[in-house]
Amino acid sequence: MSPHTTTSLEDRLRALADELCTALEQTLAEALHSAEAGSIRPVQLTHELGLNKSLASRVIRALHEEDSLRALRGIPTPQGLQLIHHAARKAQASDAVLERLNRATEAYAELLSEFSGGRTDLEATLAGWLPEERERAERDARRSVFRGMTTLCGTRAGTVYNSIYLLPSSEDPERLDSLLVAIRQDVRRLRVGAPLLVMSFGPFRDDEDWRSKRRTLGGREVQEDPLSFLLPDLCSHPIPKLEVTRSRCDATEIRIAEDSLDVNEFATLGLGCRTLGHFERFATPESRYGCMPVRAGRPAEALTFDLFIHRDIVIEGDPIATVSLDHPLPRRLDAEPPAEGSPDRTTAPAVIHLDAHPSGLSSQDVRSCKAIAENATREAGLQPSDFRKFRTRIEFPIQSEELTLWWRLPERA
Repeated sequence: MSPHTTTSLEDRLRALADELCTALEQTLAEALHSAEAGSIRPVQLTHELGLNKSLASRVIRALHEEDSLRALRGIPTPQGLQLIHHAARKAQASDAVLERLNRATEAYAELLSEFSGGRTDLEATLAGWLPEERERAERDARRSVFRGMTTLCGTRAGTVYNSIYLLPSSEDPERLDSLLVAIRQDVRRLRVGAPLLVMSFGPFRDDEDWRSKRRTLGGREVQEDPLSFLLPDLCSHPIPKLEVTRSRCDATEIRIAEDSLDVNEFATLGLGCRTLGHFERFATPESRYGCMPVRAGRPAEALTFDLFIHRDIVIEGDPIATVSLDHPLPRRLDAEPPAEGSPDRTTAPAVIHLDAHPSGLSSQDVRSCKAIAENATREAGLQPSDFRKFRTRIEFPIQSEELTLWWRLPERA
């Protein structure tokens, strides 16, 4: 039996953090000759003990933390602690405090050996008990993934923006039509020949005739010309040459032609379509929610998603957002949101009610959001004020990640 089976991991981590901090405080106080542990400053460690600034600052920040798990997250690696041990011995700290620091360092090294990923895995574990640390750790991890995927894919975008407008169906009172506006802002190719996907139109529901339900925003049939979805007023000019292909999952893909956009040349593209009978209007025995998932598809700095609900449409409560890594597109649009803690849900970003927000439609990620909304609704013979407006976003979205907005459907009267 493991000697740790009767003690939770959190308890072990807290006990180790407390012991490490106590050992460090005693060692540094003796090494600095009568300095009080609580008053030690990084400059003392650099000038008197010869520690580098980074290590000195990290130690002092950890010792000033009130929560032991936060302290453990800041404590240096065992190698860093050995440098402190060596410096303190040279400064003639007592054998007793040095031995205590040595035992704590060995216990720390033993703990790290239990994590296959070492310090990285330990920090991920600690973040689970520290919500604000988890947010920071996830943001840093997302940024690292973004940089790596930018190198691998050879492309990047500033912002991937999607807005979907729900309105009563023009053909079926039991269903809702949708308007989708997709903006790919500041896309660029960083490597010669790198494929640059702009947008993918996939099937929805189990409907073999789904393409016939797609229209331009103004309601015009497009037949076999998906480039009719292009919104020139929302594109940068000159508009690069676009190519249309069919994917293995029967989705229509629109790409920037290889010979059309030079390396590191920016382009912004806007596309929009209307889908007839896209969603259920009322709850059914099989489903109580409507939902719309979106993906960045390529490395991007931000994924922003707006939901506009026509004022003639009733939903229960406000929409919610979830992020999942597990669901491939296309997927059912009538499921229920995964519960908190479910493996199908990695996080739940905030949803802002834009009608009540001081900035209104303005966005930190998307240029001219108000003009985009006016353009989209004008094409459909409507205006932005006809809709209630909601927004969610994530920074540095992972390519396979789905950001989904869910709305609770009302019962039939």
